[in-house]
Amino acid sequence: MLRNGGYDRFDGYEALRKINLLLKSKGANLPITTEGLVMAIRGGVDGEGKRAIELLLQQKGDELLRLTEEAVTALAQNGWRKVIEIIFKRLGGKVPITEGVMAAATGNEYDAGVMEVLLEQKGVELLVTERVVTAAAGNGSGAKELMELLFKKKGDKLPITERVVTAAAGNEGIYSAEVMELLFKEKGDKLPITERVVTAAAGNESGAKDLMELLFEEKGDKLPITERVVTAAAGNEGLWSAEVMELLFKKKGSKLPITERVVAAVAGNRFRSWQLMEALLEGRAEGKRNKESEQWTAILKASND
Repeated sequence: MLRNGGYDRFDGYEALRKINLLLKSKGANLPITTEGLVMAIRGGVDGEGKRAIELLLQQKGDELLRLTEEAVTALAQNGWRKVIEIIFKRLGGKVPITEGVMAAATGNEYDAGVMEVLLEQKGVELLVTERVVTAAAGNGSGAKELMELLFKKKGDKLPITERVVTAAAGNEGIYSAEVMELLFKEKGDKLPITERVVTAAAGNESGAKDLMELLFEEKGDKLPITERVVTAAAGNEGLWSAEVMELLFKKKGSKLPITERVVAAVAGNRFRSWQLMEALLEGRAEGKRNKESEQWTAILKASND
């Protein structure tokens, strides 16, 4: 049986071998439970795992009439376009597509093609909600392709809220800045760039520098740079955190709020504290803050003792 007892882990060649054996020995009598199917879907990420699931679907397609939202969600999340296409070919409109299923698909980092298949289904437009778009914008490796798909499908009707933009700003995937560029391209001045959004960008450990440069380019002096934003930059342990602080000084100068909270964040930064402190001292070098600079250095040394 395709239950917990049938296999503890569904992956690779072993999965394919077991499925073949079960189908040969049980054939039409092989019962498929939702629990077993979900386990198979969630575990079969590699190439042979996919082939095993495809074989299972081809041989036992009739029993998929009992396919539940849980199973479809697992399919959407672990996703392979080919498997999803087999499901829809066999079941068509009987496949349960919910907001949860759509959100799972936008969180899929393996294959954006799954979302493309879902978007082709009748009536799914109403399911492209803020929750779904937020998941897409925050998808580490797939955000750019997913957001392009969603804009193509929904256009101006795609809900782009502060929550969505914050997810994009906090996305630590390699395409985070490109996703933000896409948002500006599609929404322009209507894009909500709030303190919350800028804080997420400043604290992004992999993309803060590119994101903050883009935000300054688009918003200029209107970009909200508050204590909360600078604190996020000060606590950023990414490789480019000092460069982000230098950028903030370059853009805001003496107006940059360097408070005790900011200095404490620098002191507590495990990997970039000294580089950040140097950026703070250099940024304030032209001001009358020599005494305070000594205090900041003392705070930092004390925190590392």
